[in-house]
Amino acid sequence: MFPADRKRVEQALQSCHLSKGKNDAINPEDFPESVYRTFLMQLCPRPEIDEIFTSYHAKAKPYMTKDHLTKFINQKQRDSRLNELLFPPAKQEQVQTLIEKYEPSAINKQRGQLSPEGMVWFLCGSENSIVSLDKVPVYQDMNQPFTHYFINSSHNTYLTAGQFSGVSSPEMYRQTLLSGCRCVELDCWKGKPPDEEPIITHGFTMTTEILFK
Repeated sequence: MFPADRKRVEQALQSCHLSKGKNDAINPEDFPESVYRTFLMQLCPRPEIDEIFTSYHAKAKPYMTKDHLTKFINQKQRDSRLNELLFPPAKQEQVQTLIEKYEPSAINKQRGQLSPEGMVWFLCGSENSIVSLDKVPVYQDMNQPFTHYFINSSHNTYLTAGQFSGVSSPEMYRQTLLSGCRCVELDCWKGKPPDEEPIITHGFTMTTEILFK
């Protein structure tokens, strides 16, 4: 969850040429996916993306070159334990295909350059999915009785007491998993400045916080 004050929301709407009046409505036709992406980038800045660009000496420019992106994919995104014959490192031709897929700027695509916005959509893309793509569609038998799919799950795992003013504790995760639970809840929020370290808490309540890490 990203904090967003009124001014930031208005600026994000204005950058997309959308009405920012309190009681104004947005026509769905004026808010396609491309506009939504621009709005999201303005509303929720991603400083960690800037850190990636800086680490590859690309911060001084509004893009990452094909060489930079190839190094990033092979050095940071690729599992070094993989067999290089079976899973070879990315080549520049493959990287160019990724740029053409995720980079919003036509000029950058032609030049083999990836902008910070393009990097965001690449990292959110299928190539970086934590779930195997063949597991995304329904692939298991879903015709059995509901009770056959029971899983020992936990709600508000981090709380030691009530969800309005209870105390949060990482110990609850240990106890829950040891008791046989196989589905826990991580209610993640952006932490307080200056480091904004991610926290776990029950939003908009008086419960205490614990660090995500």
